[in-house]
Amino acid sequence: MNINSIIIFFFCLGIFLIIHSIYQQKFMALKKNIRVEYRFLPKTYYEEQLAQAPESSLFKNMFDKESPWFSRNVTLPRPPKETASATPDLKKQGKTAV
Repeated sequence: MNINSIIIFFFCLGIFLIIHSIYQQKFMALKKNIRVEYRFLPKTYYEEQLAQAPESSLFKNMFDKESPWFSRNVTLPRPPKETASATPDLKKQGKTAV
């Protein structure tokens, strides 16, 4: 055996040990970095019935708050004067308005 083959053997052994230690460090880093996995567990039908909110809290705003569809400042137009005065005349004559 000559000296060149011994040098090449130690050179390959050194490269192998360096690569092995790099992968070992990465493996240990991944092992320490444990991720917690959260999963959604849906409620059963029975649990939903037990955990219902009271109806008074659900529908309270429906009757207490002002409606977004109707404004309280709306004024209705007055009926024409002919219709308002014609009705009492019919009652005096004994006729009914249809």
